[in-house]
Amino acid sequence: MTAPWAGSAVNTAVDSARDLVGAPRLPSIAPEMRAAVALALAHARARLALPALDTIWVARPGGYDALTDFRPDGRVAIFLNICADLSPREVARRVLHEAKHAADGPDFCNAHYAEAEARANVFAAHVTDERQTLDFYRLDWRRPSRRH
Repeated sequence: MTAPWAGSAVNTAVDSARDLVGAPRLPSIAPEMRAAVALALAHARARLALPALDTIWVARPGGYDALTDFRPDGRVAIFLNICADLSPREVARRVLHEAKHAADGPDFCNAHYAEAEARANVFAAHVTDERQTLDFYRLDWRRPSRRH
């Protein structure tokens, strides 16, 4: 599950024990994970009008897999939880999901939570459909080693 507006001033619904905004940041990450994020963002940028965004890796056992944080300055942060133990393909799908939230914006996500989640799921599924985008088919389903 994702929490599309965790950490923002308007957020009150995110479980603080699962929130990623305050989780410890990771200084480095496995190359295959960086590649999955870069690939997903390239495809998202080709299909969506994205605001300026940052991708931040954190470690929060039991936390959300990923979430989007809308900042007061207009920037958006996509947080990814290394403790979720995701494969590169799963990471790419989470990034696409969160990128759709970033494109939809905080007003839409706050006012229409269920629709925002459905739209993000459909977008991620469409882009990662191997008949549509062979790049994602080539991403490894195996989880990388814990070395980073």
